[in-house]
Formats: sequence, structure tokens, C-alpha cells
Amino acid sequence: MVLYHSAPDYSLKSKFNNFNQHKSQLTDPSVPKRVPLKTSNVFTSNLRIFYQNIRGLQNKIDELLLSWDTNSPHIICFSEHHLHKDQIQHLFINEYKLVASYCRSSHKHGGVCIFIQESLSCSTIDLRDFCQEYIIEACALKLDFNSINLCVLVIYRSPSGDFTQFLHSFGNIINHVYNSHTNIIICGDFNVNYLETKKKIDFNWTPF
Repeated sequence: MVLYHSAPDYSLKSKFNNFNQHKSQLTDPSVPKRVPLKTSNVFTSNLRIFYQNIRGLQNKIDELLLSWDTNSPHIICFSEHHLHKDQIQHLFINEYKLVASYCRSSHKHGGVCIFIQESLSCSTIDLRDFCQEYIIEACALKLDFNSINLCVLVIYRSPSGDFTQFLHSFGNIINHVYNSHTNIIICGDFNVNYLETKKKIDFNWTPF
């Protein structure tokens, strides 16, 4: 399995100067850069998962599609899509379908979502009861891929969200999706500085 996390890379901006004829609507100068992450040896298939904190998805589809070239991911995960429920339901990404999402209803921005290639089948895991704006925003899917039972979970926590509440809710989500026959992949942005010592955050936490 290949898991990609994207990070801003301004050096790639010149690659897209000749893309004006495609009328890309990207306004953010950051361009996704695929960074391989180490995963367990249990994933011997060629499943490709892409994650990015997109900070507004509406006008960035063209740039994303171009950045993948021919090696497009099977699953796309976003945090901070900044869309309302009706907007994300009508968002079109060619050859993909929306299978899971969470949208804020009381505040702006935030939100998480998962798209999957149209040729793949999966089921949505309902996490609405665990979500709370700013504290934890989550969505998940369950997928059987080459005899592997897989749960893909996307999490977002606002920098202003209470971290203790986040850990409690996160633990409840893990307990909800976990079983001994399922492998869990967690993508997301927790907005936590693990090197920060002043806050003295206790990370001795076990969800099971």
C-alpha cells in the first residue's frame, strides 16, 4: 500500500504555468507534494491513499488532478474542505465518488471528507454522534481490498479545540471502528505540537 501525505511545495508552481488553458481555479499558491509514509507490512496490495489538509476544496480540484499525473490514488482524504453539506454533495471529482463527510453547521470552515474511485465498493461508517465542531470532526469508510479489511478514518481538530475532549472523543471513535479483523488507517490534522513542553500534555493514552 502507498499512503501519500501532501505538503506545500512552492518550487512546483512553475510546473503549472502552462496549464492556463485548462482554466484551473486554484487560488492557493501551495501545490500538493506526495510524500511516502511508512506503513505496516500487512498491506501488500497496491492500494494508494492520498491525504491533504486542503483549506478550501471548492476551487482546487484541477490542480489536484494534474498533480497526480497517471498514478492517481484509490482513496482521497481531505480535512478543512470548508464546504456546507449541500455544497459537498454536489462537488464533482472525475472518476471519484463521495462516500463519507462531515460538515460544520454552526461555524465556518473545517470539515472532513473521503472520496473513492467509482470502480471500488465500500461502506460508510457513521461517526456523526462522535463529532463536535472545533473539538473533533471525523468521517470513515470500510473497504475490502484484495482480502484486506480496511477502515480509513479522517480526523480534524481545530487549534482552538479542547485537547482533553478531543482525546476522549477520539478514543470513543477508535473503539467504535476497531475489531481484530480490521486494519485502521488514520489520516488527519490534530493541530498538536508534540514537541511543546510548556503545555505538559499527557500522551499516555490507550483507547482500548
